Amino acid sequence: MDTLQIKLNLIKQITQIEDAKLLERLQAFLNTSGSLINENISIQNKKKSEFTDTEDFTDYIKEWVKDME
Repeated sequence: MDTLQIKLNLIKQITQIEDAKLLERLQAFLNTSGSLINENISIQNKKKSEFTDTEDFTDYIKEWVKDME
């Protein structure tokens, strides 16, 4: 089953729900799951940047070379 079919089936089932409390819980779940996805993405991006950032040692090396002269 492809993604579009799953989405259509979910929409069809959700539109048949009459219980307001159940709909509110579904909405809360969907809101939470969206924030968890965003949080996971930001954590992944942070981890990637930790490994891709490079520190500039140019000034340190210049001072070291001066001290060696």
